[in-house]
Amino acid sequence: MGIRKNENIKILLFLPCYNEAENCVRVLNELHIQKTILEKNFLIDFDILIINDGSTDDTALILSRNHHILDYSVINLVENKGYGFALKTGFKFAQENNYDWAISFDIDGQHESKFIYDFIEFIINGNSNFDILSGTRYKDPHLFWQNPWKDRFLVNAVITGVLNNFGFSLTDAFCGFKAYRVDKLECLKISIDGYEMAIELLMEANKNNFHIVEIPVPVIYKDHDTILKKRTNESFLFTEGEKRVEKYLKIISKYVGHRLIHEIKYFQGIFSTFFNSYEDISKFNFEEIKEKIIEEISTLHLTELTKIQCNHDDSKTRCTCCGCTSR
Repeated sequence: MGIRKNENIKILLFLPCYNEAENCVRVLNELHIQKTILEKNFLIDFDILIINDGSTDDTALILSRNHHILDYSVINLVENKGYGFALKTGFKFAQENNYDWAISFDIDGQHESKFIYDFIEFIINGNSNFDILSGTRYKDPHLFWQNPWKDRFLVNAVITGVLNNFGFSLTDAFCGFKAYRVDKLECLKISIDGYEMAIELLMEANKNNFHIVEIPVPVIYKDHDTILKKRTNESFLFTEGEKRVEKYLKIISKYVGHRLIHEIKYFQGIFSTFFNSYEDISKFNFEEIKEKIIEEISTLHLTELTKIQCNHDDSKTRCTCCGCTSR
């Protein structure tokens, strides 16, 4: 769906939020400034929604006190449901309120608010033939503001390498800074409520032939211990990297063929080898490391390994399971 002439495009910025009493006012102040700038510079209606995912600190109270001043809405979930559930809640709100685009954004300070401008500019002026704009932290060395956690980066690189064998062309599979075309969200059949939902969403997007474009955003990571203390229900993110690789591969295998499961130990080995070989990930080595991992995975010819059967019709359409074109 293109932008309607003579009518403002409606954009929802929604922020999953769990125990962010220390950060939410600062981030929302920044977003309020950006909202004013965006609505002045672009022909858009720009609304902000906070999805309070059962916070147990003072988050709900702080959000209640400031929403009139900083011009945002709040959905309070009674209990902590998980990051994926919060995203689905944002999607549902966008659909029910007839938004054109929905942008997911982190409230913990790991996303830079001024980069929302890049997403809006692409939506307004870019080619309309795309369905998801996906932030990527691992494309532009100039945006390497901070070294990422080594295990997070390497899990990301391994899973990104696997995904790129099945029709994707990504550099960052897990960035939560994304924009979604709302009228296409109904195509996505999402069942996972936890953080792993990010991979299920990508596989559903690929299944439905979504066009995904990446937009560079900065690398910003908060203190490891601070996040661990707050994310008690998201502790999966802090399990061993090998276990996270296994979990993500099992999700992917449901879409591309269960034979992929037999190679889990191989991919875990790639993660372990690189984890033990490098002291740290920096702007000076991240591209080399990522390229080595992706190149190694590409040599496996995964589409042959999984023996995907393509049920093509007579039209020349892109196959959703392996990315080839029917003849």
